Amino acid sequence: MILNYPINSSDSERALLLAQLDLDYSSIHESFSNITELAAKITGCKISLLNIIDQDTQWSVASYGIEILQTPRLETICKFTMGKQEDFEVVNLSADGHFKNLQFIRNNPELNYYYGIP
Repeated sequence: MILNYPINSSDSERALLLAQLDLDYSSIHESFSNITELAAKITGCKISLLNIIDQDTQWSVASYGIEILQTPRLETICKFTMGKQEDFEVVNLSADGHFKNLQFIRNNPELNYYYGIP
């Protein structure tokens, strides 16, 4: 099951601005890999990701505990954080009706908690 998520005008503008930055994701990885490790250790989580989402793809530009380079935007949890004014938390992904059927949740049982900051 792929969850549909509408792309609104402010998100289209955000994606356009992101594209104009012409980011080098490999240099971002080098700069932020220590931050994802620190975040995992502070929170007691086995996995931590720093993601950038464009119009179609979520790019995991820094990670700790799992190697994910990219995910189609429609198959991500982070799309639900975007556009929110506050943090977004899911305590048990495999029990949540929105997320339990996502392939990467089914294939990675250690992915059971999500905390996103817009």
